Amino acid sequence: MPKLIDKHFGMMVSVEPTEKSKDDESWIWRKDYEGFIGVITIYESQRISIGNHFIVVNNDTRYIRTSVGKLTYTKILNEDFITLETTNSVYTIKIIS
Repeated sequence: MPKLIDKHFGMMVSVEPTEKSKDDESWIWRKDYEGFIGVITIYESQRISIGNHFIVVNNDTRYIRTSVGKLTYTKILNEDFITLETTNSVYTIKIIS
């Protein structure tokens, strides 16, 4: 069972393909989640990818769950961001509060 690490309210600012998936046409559906606002829940894998993280973003109508990857927190001009780099995607999320 994954471990709950953090929970925020935020917005998916961008979803970009990694070098591995940049030419994969089946990847593009992820771009539909740019601008998606909802509850951001961060989990740490406890079994298969121990120590890696994944994110679930949901609101009342839809959700997205990422695969596991490397999580970083950054602050830009007094705004907080979360970045998750997975095998196929780089997700950037702005924490709204």
